[in-house]
Amino acid sequence: MALLDLDQTGFPGFSEAQVGALAEERLASAILVDSLGSTAVGFPLLDLGFDLYPRRVRTLRVCPVQVKARSFLAPSGEFQVSVASLQADPNGAVLLPYLPPPDWQPGPALWAIGIPEFLALAVHNQDGSYQFSGYLDGRFPSPANRYLVETRHLQRQWLDRIPGWTAPVPPAPAGLLPRVGRAGARAFGRSAELWLAGEIMRAALQDVAVVQDRLRVDSVDLLLHDLRGYRLGGLSVHAST
Repeated sequence: MALLDLDQTGFPGFSEAQVGALAEERLASAILVDSLGSTAVGFPLLDLGFDLYPRRVRTLRVCPVQVKARSFLAPSGEFQVSVASLQADPNGAVLLPYLPPPDWQPGPALWAIGIPEFLALAVHNQDGSYQFSGYLDGRFPSPANRYLVETRHLQRQWLDRIPGWTAPVPPAPAGLLPRVGRAGARAFGRSAELWLAGEIMRAALQDVAVVQDRLRVDSVDLLLHDLRGYRLGGLSVHAST
């Protein structure tokens, strides 16, 4: 059994990857709560550069998101992060939260920056990585301050401001809501989704991310993200014997 080092408070420390995974879960929950059911959040079956996929329910309006979290600040209170690689999807965004111990909860503010804007703000290193820094309280004038949003208002202060996100959505047709079948039928349908996802991943390899919502809220069973052309598609899977 591996032993974790203890920090100065005696609390087990997390690795950078663990902090990132925790941040993704908590930001997804924050989006779901603030959206009041209007936004679904998908997770990729395999991480190919994006961590979360917020999607307007009953649409294919999607914002692929890369999360870069930090559990510590510089002695001056400055947030500093290095991004080793970034998919340059012009419709994507970078979320930069601070999760301090011992609660590991996102701080009251974070940066939500579109990828084109992030590339313009960040320092480009010779090795192809990017460096970003700033103050979460906006204490000093900075172009990055305009992208500071409240963590508990990610829907209203970030997603709703994406062009086209709040465009009207036609109501679900009456009488065509998905039926909940027998347990065996549901398991069969789920196995078909997993089989299809596996076949797509095997054929496309690193070129297509396959995404699925934790909870099905509409007819989109699988979301496909083309990482070459930066296009998105949705699949509704109906299996039969």
